[in-house]
Order: sequence, then C-alpha cells, then structure tokens
Amino acid sequence: MLIPTPPPDHYLWLGRVMSACSMLEVQIGMIGWAWKHGKPWTENWSDVDGAPGAALRLCRAALPEMDAALASEVSALLDEAVLVRNERNKFAHAVFILDPTRASGDQWILKSAREEFEPLTEEQGAALVATSNQLSKRAALLRERAAQGSASRKARQSAAAEP
Repeated sequence: MLIPTPPPDHYLWLGRVMSACSMLEVQIGMIGWAWKHGKPWTENWSDVDGAPGAALRLCRAALPEMDAALASEVSALLDEAVLVRNERNKFAHAVFILDPTRASGDQWILKSAREEFEPLTEEQGAALVATSNQLSKRAALLRERAAQGSASRKARQSAAAEP
C-alpha cells in the first residue's frame, strides 16, 4: 500500500527560506546593535536575537535616534522584510491536508487559520530566498552605516560635554 506523502520540494525550499529569513532577522538586529554600541559586529548572538522578535525590537528602538536619511532607509528595509517574514510564516505555520476530491498531483494543500494555498514550489522558494538574501546584504550595509553614525554621535556628545 502506498502511503501519501506531501511534496518533498516543499520542505526542501521551506528549509532554505527559513535559513535565509533567519539570517535576515539577525542582520536587521545587528543594525540596532551597531547603533547602540558603535561597532558593526558582535559574536554574542543572544544580544541581538535572543528571543522571538528581539532583533526587530532592537532595530526599531534605534530608529528615533538615527539621522533622518539612515532611519528612512532602515524603515524601508523593515517594511520589505515584513513581507518576506509574512510569507515565511504562512508556509511555516500551515499544515498539510490531503484532499482526495482534487485532481491527482494537486491533492496536497496547505491550510492555515486564515487560508488554503498550494505547497511551496521551487520558483516561490527561490524567489523568497533571493529576496531575503538581497535584504540581508542591504542590512549589512546599513549596519556599517549605523555603527559609523553611532560612533560619530558619541564623539559629538563627548566633545559637547567637555568644558
């Protein structure tokens, strides 16, 4: 007897999407960390992403202190990252359902609390991975600018505090 199994490509691409999105989340958190500490990098990941949503909170907390141009670019990055994260969550939190009333080959569907949709395909997965990777590269550049901006801000504050 053949036991029906969900399409294996779904899980292959979901793993790749999850990995790329995790890197993006760390890169976003590093922007906030860089602004706070004036350094572009830390080896202690728990400072950046030690709890669910911590990286995003760390980055958002730094926005009001950043110069307008940097804050605008970081905000735009965050807006784009939300779209990717929502797609990742859609696929990651859905369950497979076998619908024998559908045509052979299309019987597996994913169902979340709000919707039903098709399993993740190579095309969709590759697009999400590529978008996540592009956003991660932008975040890395913004992290460098945040570290430089923070260091400059701290130097100005120190100079202003001297009598």
